[in-house]
Amino acid sequence: MNKELDTIKYYPFQSNPTREFWVELSRKKIDEYKLNDDILPINGKFINIYNNGIFLKEELKLDEKSFETSNESENDHIVKGHLKILNTKEDFKKLDKASLLNFYGTQIRENMYSSEIHKPLNLYTFIMIVYADLKYNKYIYWVGMPSFIYKTRCKLYKNYILYGVYEILDIKCPIMIVNKKKITDKIEQTDLINFNHENILKHKKNLNILVTFPVYSYNLKNLIFYLEYLSITKVDIIHVNMSSMSYTISEYEFEYKENHFISSSLFRPEISGWEMSKGKMKPKIFHLTNTQFSNLNLKLMKWRALPALNISCLSSMKCLLIGAGTLGCHVSRSLLSWGIQNITFIDNGIVSPSNPLRQTLYQYSDIGKPKATQAAYRLKQIIMPESDIYLNKKIKGYKLEVPMPGHIIDQTDISSIQEFEKNLTNLIQLFEDNDIVFVLTDSRESRWLPTLLGQVYNKTVINVALGFDTFLIIKQEKGLGCYFCNDAVAPENSSKNRTLDQQCTVTRPGVSNIAASIAVELLIGIVHKNIEKLGTLYNQIRGTIGDYKYSLSSHSNSFKYCTSCSLNVIKYFEVNPVKCVLNISNNPGYLKEISGLNTFYEELSGLNFDYNLEDETDDD
Repeated sequence: MNKELDTIKYYPFQSNPTREFWVELSRKKIDEYKLNDDILPINGKFINIYNNGIFLKEELKLDEKSFETSNESENDHIVKGHLKILNTKEDFKKLDKASLLNFYGTQIRENMYSSEIHKPLNLYTFIMIVYADLKYNKYIYWVGMPSFIYKTRCKLYKNYILYGVYEILDIKCPIMIVNKKKITDKIEQTDLINFNHENILKHKKNLNILVTFPVYSYNLKNLIFYLEYLSITKVDIIHVNMSSMSYTISEYEFEYKENHFISSSLFRPEISGWEMSKGKMKPKIFHLTNTQFSNLNLKLMKWRALPALNISCLSSMKCLLIGAGTLGCHVSRSLLSWGIQNITFIDNGIVSPSNPLRQTLYQYSDIGKPKATQAAYRLKQIIMPESDIYLNKKIKGYKLEVPMPGHIIDQTDISSIQEFEKNLTNLIQLFEDNDIVFVLTDSRESRWLPTLLGQVYNKTVINVALGFDTFLIIKQEKGLGCYFCNDAVAPENSSKNRTLDQQCTVTRPGVSNIAASIAVELLIGIVHKNIEKLGTLYNQIRGTIGDYKYSLSSHSNSFKYCTSCSLNVIKYFEVNPVKCVLNISNNPGYLKEISGLNTFYEELSGLNFDYNLEDETDDD
């Protein structure tokens, strides 16, 4: 017998969960697994890493395809594994890891003892335990591949390399038997047969095994143990190096004494296999950078708090925000928190020096830039890397002036008329393109046209208006009263002859936050009408933070002579939209005639409202 080489020292086991693996695990944890901590099936793949034909390392690769457990093709060299995701760090620490590894190692051993090794990968499995801290994209994990600890009778006597002795083989499995007496000439495809219990015994006296593992591979440990159990006396293991087109042939011989206890089914070797981290027996940590799970809060709602939440409906909803000021900023942030990313801003203003303090999307570098486009840009920054901002087409902003009653349009100036018609056409198109409209402007007359368009195009319109310490939210849908149904006064230019404090929306800072949040929650309730947990749907919500009171109305009737949603106004608009809006912009009093308000005034003047306080009696 030749002089033996050094004692066999196997390479340590190494795993390589890729970034794509962690992204997919996070998605599945949030969407599918949720609080489930059962052991789940998973797949891995053995990979050899070479550099210029020189072996560097072997690893078990885990990627996004590892969760495709239905793909069990041996051509992919897939090894079946087991995934356990713990819900808390404490559960991860307390888990009996030795027992878990021993359980799966015992299954492999029992398969050997019962001659159930029908495929080479029956010799292997792995277990992966994970605690996923999705709040910070941090993953604590440990991967183990069970192998047996015992005093081997196997001696490695020779390693030698043969070059150019094989064609490109279709190696279907990582372990195959070579039906050839001597490996000194070319190995052909027809020489390869399946590795299984029957074929091993059939070729027991002259056993040649081809593997895709390198010399001293960790994966040889279970193979050698199995061969010892079958009392193999000699084997040549041919290690294929696909990088250098060569074989490394290792000659192993087994020395058995009278008490060859390993061949007994009563032999119970210890099991090891947990991967080491930086030379120590401990878990590894992975940080998933540059990835946001922006709707994590919504996904967590579906776990327990609100299982019926329709995230897909919210994500596809398109919202138009008229006004990109204080309310527009707060509403858009709330919409984003609910997973609504199809958001369009329209505003004709620019960011002024006083805006960034109250209007939360803007920074001081935005001063002098159009509000609508900057609001869209800043909103994108919240949910995506800088490099992707201009690729996002869901969040948009348009500098556009909404025509208003009493705001004169010079009909002798062709450019003014053209600009007016362009703004009106674009506004109508935006109404048609979106599902929900928020009117978040700061004057009464600026709400008139959006309210009318909502009625004409059958859109849900949510009007939000602010006072010093009060707010009003009105949900406008078919059959319900609109913002203007409460008044018997036509809108007109309210910016004339106003001091600075009257031109600006002077309001307590907290009012806009509260009103914007309630307006968005009202929208979520509209989408989920059948979920009682989201509360009652109200047509009007009035609130004051002076005494922290709310006035709620679940139904308000439309006003027959409303200057915005009455049938007469709608018909007048539909006949000629441009003429209608142009006439009312230049002559807001014309609305009284069209809507029938003048008739209403005449009816009121004919009524007798005599009221005598002396007729009242005090019961006390």
